[in-house]
Parts: sequence; structure tokens; C-alpha cells
Amino acid sequence: MKIRLIPLLALALVTACGRAESAPGGAARQVRDLIAATTPYEPTAGPAEQSAWLDRRRRMVDLARQGGPEVGREALRSFHDLDGLPFPVQTALLDVAAHAAPKEAAEMLEELVASYGGDLALRAEAARSFAQAAPRRALEVLEPMLLDPLPDQTRPHPEALLEAVLAAAEPLGHDLSRTLVDVATEIYQPDDVRHRAVKELGGYSGPRVEAALAQVLVESTGNAYIRRLATRSLLDVYEPERACEVLLEVYEHESDARFLAFLTDAIEKNCR
Repeated sequence: MKIRLIPLLALALVTACGRAESAPGGAARQVRDLIAATTPYEPTAGPAEQSAWLDRRRRMVDLARQGGPEVGREALRSFHDLDGLPFPVQTALLDVAAHAAPKEAAEMLEELVASYGGDLALRAEAARSFAQAAPRRALEVLEPMLLDPLPDQTRPHPEALLEAVLAAAEPLGHDLSRTLVDVATEIYQPDDVRHRAVKELGGYSGPRVEAALAQVLVESTGNAYIRRLATRSLLDVYEPERACEVLLEVYEHESDARFLAFLTDAIEKNCR
């Protein structure tokens, strides 16, 4: 099914076509195709058209990621030079630039993430692409931002920052346990970010991780879900005998009937 372009992109596409002579033909053509494929469907589009757009967008982004440095540089130029690009087009161009021309993209992505007053959703996507383009530098920039729960200026949502930090750390083999502990135990962090940090701590070990999970397990903030997550991660981190000791101790002092039922089930399944 053919996706109809919204009027906002008409001028941008004409400009991109006119610039084809200044960039290698294949790269310019591939980026034009990418812009067309990622331009949003009209508000009146039905489910079939929406599904076709999502599928085509995914395929074209994947293809452009493999296009090499020229495609990456052309995506970066298009993002910088074309005005009025819809959000899905902007994020696709950043994604492709980060994969295909990471060295050229890294500086601009860092600037986007840190630019006070910029669109927060775009800055969040820039953080994710930054982690792909320059993992080591991304950690240097994004970890301090993530660990500041009460910043004095706007920043990408901590959920996006945590996701980007996790993505940057993976190829480097960087130990994030200390960062995850700090996020998990910081009650001023958003709940969704703390939830993710507690889950991720299940993949680490050591006294600091164990203490953090035990702390979350008994916290009195009223967030029962994070306590359940802490229980599951604790069972992954602790030695079985020690985990059972902690769970039994919590059980003896617990007053929440629903959490007691959850603890009972966890103890019966893991502490026989």
C-alpha cells in the first residue's frame, strides 16, 4: 500500500532531490527513500495503512544502517539542512547516521542531548543514537545526567538516559552495578527508571548490589511493584540459603497482606 506524504514534507523532499548532485547518487537516493518511508501517514489512515508504514519504516531504516559512511553522512546533512521534518523522520535520520557514520554523528548527537531548551523527545532519541555512535563518550556524558535526580535544567527523560547508558555499556563491558544501585535506591528517581534498574541488578552480584536489593525490598514508599522486582532480583543475586534468610526475615515483619501472599509464594518455591 502506498503511503501518502503529509504536505509538510513536500518542500523538504524537493530540496533533498535538488541536492542529489552534491552527494554520491546512491547515498542521496537512499536517504530520499528513507525520508519518504518514514514520513508519517495521514491522521485518517486506517490500521492496514498504519501497519504497512511501520513495516516499511523498519525495513528502510535497517537497510540504510548498512549503507556505509556516505549514507550516514547524507542522513546527517539532511537532518541538519532540511527544515520542518516530522519527528519520525528526524529520529530515523539520527539512527542511520549513528550506525553508518558514527564518528561524524557523535559530536552533533552529544550537542543535541545537552542542548537546553531543545525538544525533549528528540533529545531522548539523540541519547539512544549517541550510545550507538560513541559508547565511551556517551557514558561520560549520560551517566552523570542519569544520576542527578533533581537537575536544575531540562534533560531527556531518565528512562531514555538509562536505556542509552545500558546500550553504551554493553559493547564496552562496562560494569554498571554502582550506577544501577544508585538509581534503584534513589526515591527521587521516576518509578519506571527505578524498576528497570532493579531488574538489571539481577544480572550483577556483590555486597553493594545485595544491600541495595535488601533496602528496596523493605522500603516504605508504597511501591509494592518495586519490592516484587527486588525479590526476584535478590533471588538471582544472593546464594539460595542467604536469599531465603532475607525473605523469611522480611516475611516475619511484613504487614501488607498482598505482599505477604507474594512472599509466601516466593518462599515456597525457592526455600524448600
